Amino acid sequence: MKKSAGITTSISAIAPPARANDRQPLRPDSEEIATLIKRGKDLLDNGDLSAARLLPRRVAEAGSAEGALMLGSTFDPVVLQRLGAIGARPDLVKARQWYQRAAELGSSAASQQLADLADGR
Repeated sequence: MKKSAGITTSISAIAPPARANDRQPLRPDSEEIATLIKRGKDLLDNGDLSAARLLPRRVAEAGSAEGALMLGSTFDPVVLQRLGAIGARPDLVKARQWYQRAAELGSSAASQQLADLADGR
C-alpha cells in the first residue's frame, strides 16, 4: 500500500497486455489438420510445390506426423522426380529433417523414408 496526499492506493503487479505478436498461434484441431493435409496433397498433385509446402508445414509444426511426413516428401528427390516437378530442387537435408520429425511423432512410414534416403534408393 502506498499513501500519497491522504489517498491510499494499492500497487500490485499487473501483467502488461499481450501484444499481437506475443500470442501463440492457434493449434489446428484434427478436422482442420485433415483438411490442410488433403489440400496440400491436391496442390502437390497439381504441381504447386510452393503452396503445397505451406499447409503441411503448419500442421507439422503443430505436432502432426502426417504433416511432417508430407512436408519431407516435398523435398525428397525421388518424390519430386515421380511427380515430374520441373524446376523443383530437392533438398536432402530438409527431407531428412522433416522425415525425422515425422518419425519422432510416430510415423512408421517416415522411418522407411529415412532408411530409403540413407540407402540412396
